[in-house]
Amino acid sequence: MEREKAFVRTSILAFAALACTTTNGMKGKDRPTAPSHHTYEKMDGSGVVLYPESPERNIVLSFQRFFFEHGEYDSYRMIYPGEDGRAQVAHLRMPTHPSCLPAAIVFPIRGRDTYVSEALARLLASRGYATVRLERGALPLRYSSDAQEVAEILSQALSDARRIIDWFETRPEVNAKRIVTAGVSLGGIMGATLAGIDERVSGGFFIMPGGGLPEILYDSEDETVIGFVRRVMNRRELRSRSDFIAHAEPLTRETDPLTYASRVDPRHVLLVSARFDSVIHEERTRVLWEGLGKPTWIRVPSGHVSIFPFFWWAAGKGIDHLDRVLLEGETEHCRAE
Repeated sequence: MEREKAFVRTSILAFAALACTTTNGMKGKDRPTAPSHHTYEKMDGSGVVLYPESPERNIVLSFQRFFFEHGEYDSYRMIYPGEDGRAQVAHLRMPTHPSCLPAAIVFPIRGRDTYVSEALARLLASRGYATVRLERGALPLRYSSDAQEVAEILSQALSDARRIIDWFETRPEVNAKRIVTAGVSLGGIMGATLAGIDERVSGGFFIMPGGGLPEILYDSEDETVIGFVRRVMNRRELRSRSDFIAHAEPLTRETDPLTYASRVDPRHVLLVSARFDSVIHEERTRVLWEGLGKPTWIRVPSGHVSIFPFFWWAAGKGIDHLDRVLLEGETEHCRAE
């Protein structure tokens, strides 16, 4: 059985590797940095409660568990206080026998499905990362005509992530000097933003991200996003792409990865884009890549949803990249030793 598993896993990864192109990252250099204006209420960690949970099961996650996960981890439902005092929910995947663990924060995609971000969280946990998968308030793109409403939800998600970092810093089994972030699509955009606004984040990998949120929204060919843009333009009497961008840019600046891209070390980042992506066009990934200082960038021959066959290869490359980045750092920060 192990031989058959290895054959299937190797075949999938070999196909993905042969079909992709990679632009190697630049060597690190001094870069001007913009100040971070994102503010939040710090959390002392005392209000966090963990409950053992049975993680979600479906055919995709079962397939991943069988072929691509390497180590064991425990699963917990995390309840923590939000900035407004209300309970927030996240999901912790903690490697068994934890000691001196790197940590990761995984952001959700735009839609309601959780299996993509859950798959990413489990891959990281199986590779030895204490991983928290965030939940986020639903984006009201199907009915809203208010870009500020959407921006506020994204800003709250960044605050939640920073409060999780506060909690990581209280955990003796976690090396708080080795915290990373990851995500797919909107999750990748948010991960790249977090890497820019919070200096405690050491790096990350982002699958199908982009920079320039107003441009991403206007240019997207996703029907839900098209409807949202149309309603905003009708409400605000906007007549063109430039009108929409001028309206949305001040509202989204705080949550746009381009705003803080110069604060990120390009050596510590890996980007993956889909050449035929009509939801987040590859040009928007190029803009982010340039803003970040031209980190390693992999292009896969797929669309947005059809990236599925390349997912495990891309995620594996991302985790390999983070492993190398974190090995460059010190390990004496481990309080568990």
